[in-house]
Amino acid sequence: MERYTTEIDALDRQIHHILKDDAGYVAVQSIYGVGKVFAAVFVAEIGDVTRFDSPRALCSWAGLTPKHRESDTHVYRGRITKQGSRLVRWAAIEAVARYHGGAAFTEQFHAIAERRGHTKANVAIARKSSHACLLRTSRRGDPMSRSSQGGVKLGRGQLRARLIARLSPKVTQPSK
Repeated sequence: MERYTTEIDALDRQIHHILKDDAGYVAVQSIYGVGKVFAAVFVAEIGDVTRFDSPRALCSWAGLTPKHRESDTHVYRGRITKQGSRLVRWAAIEAVARYHGGAAFTEQFHAIAERRGHTKANVAIARKSSHACLLRTSRRGDPMSRSSQGGVKLGRGQLRARLIARLSPKVTQPSK
């Protein structure tokens, strides 16, 4: 057993050494419950976050969004879709399972758990953490908070424009 523990520790160190300079790897670890292993899973599985138009698109890709079907006046909302990356879905749910997303999400977790149960609350908080994961990674480590956005919910186009502006190199105009 000790031999396996030694090998696992060596692999953890090697993965950390490879990813330690990656901005996304460092940014994702600032989310409560996400350590070196889960951060490596997110970075390896998600890849380039600019391919997602919004945090909702990331959650949909990871299969953390509920099914939604409607026809005329009948609306059916079901379980999570479980489409997309199983590994990201697993890591997101496991990251929040013990501490419920930290101080930022604990109150929301308890409110959802009281109404819907602990399992559904874990998935809901994992979805919210995935939103934070995309925003933190795309901002190259900038802290994500509602106050930094002025308390305004950004639309899909606004978020994409802001991400492109932050990630694209500054182009300087030649002086006349």
